[in-house]
Amino acid sequence: MEDQSMERSGKQYVSTSQQEFPGVKLTCLGVITALIVVLLTVWIFRRFSRKLGKGQTVLLAGLTGSGKTALFIKLLTGKYQPTQTSIVANKSTLPLNGNKRRVLQLFDCPGSENIRQTHMDSVKSSLRAVVVVINSAELLAEVRDTAALIYSLLADAETSSVPFLFICNKQDLSTAKVASIVRQQLEKEISTLRRTLPSALSLPESEQARKPTYLDQTNSPFTFQCLPSPPSFIETSTVAGTGIADVFNWLSHL
Repeated sequence: MEDQSMERSGKQYVSTSQQEFPGVKLTCLGVITALIVVLLTVWIFRRFSRKLGKGQTVLLAGLTGSGKTALFIKLLTGKYQPTQTSIVANKSTLPLNGNKRRVLQLFDCPGSENIRQTHMDSVKSSLRAVVVVINSAELLAEVRDTAALIYSLLADAETSSVPFLFICNKQDLSTAKVASIVRQQLEKEISTLRRTLPSALSLPESEQARKPTYLDQTNSPFTFQCLPSPPSFIETSTVAGTGIADVFNWLSHL
């Protein structure tokens, strides 16, 4: 009898203890749940803040006839296709390394000077990088206009803050200049433009104030090394397909 009484008393004590402290298990569960929610929130915030902090648009810029649209098609399809001068922009999603979850938005801007600035302005806020396509077979004839285009991109605080890639295109032609010559000629021309273009650009005062300081340093020759992120130069031929893999590799590291 005494043993049974003690057993009942023990059961009553356990039962009473569970009744007296029912919130202990619930409190532990609540803490664990809250911790999981906080960790998930931090992970989601970091993931999406990185995406929002960087745009996804890669601007393909260049003069008319430089081969921008042919490069655009080559990157998307792997095939060369002859193109014609266009007054509208081409846009498409480019998966990187076959990964459909990691994509960039290619924006092929028309090369005509009368309309290209409007198109470039439309994507400035979402830029991830700028790719300048250069007709290296006509460099001597087009170097000033090409340098002026690059200068306008560098003078803009939004476009100058992203990585630059210079495509020395049409290397399949006998008159094409190699990347080192293209770079040298552009640096020389931009050095000249720095002394003559600022007044001609007629930028608003707010834009003049935000213009990168390296464009004002006219006491020394301009070099691309002075950019916040020194650009790359790649020799390509959309006809032969040379250099395209290097372009993909550069894009995959953005």
